Amino acid sequence: MRKIALGIFAISIVTACVGNKEEPTVIENADNSFEVHYPNLKTNDRTLDIAYRIAIGDLFTNIQDYESKMTGELVPVLIAGVDYNNPWIRDASINSWNAGSFIIREVSKNTLFSVLKEDDNGLLRMTGQYWDAIIWSTGAWNHYLTTGDKEFLKIAFEVTKTSLDYYEKTGVYSFYVDEEGVCELQEAVGSAYAIMFGIADTTQTESIFRNQYVSAAGVTCGWPELPRFKTDKDGMSFGRHNVTVWPQIQGMWADAAAKNHKVDIFSHELFTLANHAVRDMQFSEIYHPITGERYGGMQASGKEITLWESTRRQTWAATAYMRMIYSGVFGISLNEHGIGFSPCVPAKLNDIRLSGLKYQNMLLNIRIRGNGTKIKTFRVNGLELEAPFISKDNRGIQSIEIIL
Repeated sequence: MRKIALGIFAISIVTACVGNKEEPTVIENADNSFEVHYPNLKTNDRTLDIAYRIAIGDLFTNIQDYESKMTGELVPVLIAGVDYNNPWIRDASINSWNAGSFIIREVSKNTLFSVLKEDDNGLLRMTGQYWDAIIWSTGAWNHYLTTGDKEFLKIAFEVTKTSLDYYEKTGVYSFYVDEEGVCELQEAVGSAYAIMFGIADTTQTESIFRNQYVSAAGVTCGWPELPRFKTDKDGMSFGRHNVTVWPQIQGMWADAAAKNHKVDIFSHELFTLANHAVRDMQFSEIYHPITGERYGGMQASGKEITLWESTRRQTWAATAYMRMIYSGVFGISLNEHGIGFSPCVPAKLNDIRLSGLKYQNMLLNIRIRGNGTKIKTFRVNGLELEAPFISKDNRGIQSIEIIL
């Protein structure tokens, strides 16, 4: 265990498990202190390892104090990126869902609470635009599955119920593209969610993987190109929300691919994003689909279309990479009963370890040998199990060995 002072925050970081005991985490007596469980990654690919360390750095860079709307006190929260001053509801949810609830429990909970507000009846509701807001529930549910915090779950249930009532009254359940009807453009994160949440059946899932457009720099947020954003004669200009590569979308697309044993599709997103991060020594907001360089894309501003910036050290870009590691490579999935494993290990890798991952009342040390997706052997604390699953009721150190 290491103790680190970080600005106004005093934190204790558990980075490893010693022997068969988890050392107790002692939080220093300071304002705005919080506990951190920092899982170490070790693979046989140096680029992946360095990118992971950069991701951890970008995550901690974006922990800032923020006035809680619930208590009025300053608490540490996770903001959207180094170029932002406050949390956003979609970022709060996605960052907690990707990795935050594993590593920084209290900060993730603070962040989820920070984007709520009290209405005129004294009820807590989600804030932000309606298309962003409801994803809060997904992040909140994942936070409960990760931590087992039932008090948090009670609040999250009431917030979701109240907010859904509100949205139903305003007609949010109906989605209209425009007055001309249905739009046939591809939207990558929507495709990923359709697969991840089981909306697409087996045939549709296979069709999506065959037909989704993926650029050299990664899956693009949309396709095909919208002509109004082609402002350069060389054909290298693209719409900010059209044919650009957003890492948080890469993370979801990679997760969907990994869970469906699409190793090559998953590997492309994993190594592309890692290479970008190591090249720039940070996770940027957006990348160019052809060059892979940091690129903010063209955006309409009034009557003009101008080039926007790709902001620096974007939190959900960093946690998207962590998601690729945790949910993709190591195949971690959570439900009400416990934690399961379905690894998706690219051919370049053959011996990987994740040490000190905090899940509920356990600390997991995971080692995978081999590659691919087929589990040959699954052992926990030396005991071979038939199913790659651990009950949430377990406690303490769990040493997990997976042979593919």
